[in-house]
Amino acid sequence: MRPLVPVIMVWIASCLIAQAEKPQAEILKTLRHMLDSQGRHSLSPSLLDRDAYQAHLRRHPEEVSGVGFDIQWKLRNRVPVIGTLKVEIRHGDGYTIGEFTKSLNLGPVKKRRSQWRRIAIKGEEYARLGKIIAWRVSLWDGETELAHQESFLW
Repeated sequence: MRPLVPVIMVWIASCLIAQAEKPQAEILKTLRHMLDSQGRHSLSPSLLDRDAYQAHLRRHPEEVSGVGFDIQWKLRNRVPVIGTLKVEIRHGDGYTIGEFTKSLNLGPVKKRRSQWRRIAIKGEEYARLGKIIAWRVSLWDGETELAHQESFLW
């Protein structure tokens, strides 16, 4: 029985350390959608209809008026955060890369509840972008980055 005590103690300590090292916030999911002239990414709530409408917008780029990023994020601590949710976009033709950032203020949120926010880029801003090559989404509390998620090509 005694040889098990040190093993159990080490296991408990490693669990506590792993719990303490968890990030304060996490970006769970980022969905990028093309938007039509009315700001819609789908004609109905159905996921099948959304995918079909996105395919339609890809085939008919003249109907696209912008791009929207739906971002699901979650805080792990109880401290309310009033921060910024940013989307950075690398765009251009070929290897010409630029950057675009858009901020959104967040209010106080509750622990363990995920939140969804949309950042839409429309009009002249979208027209200046051209082809989007990669994106990066980050959650900030003042000057401190709490979490980020990026596309494969970032």
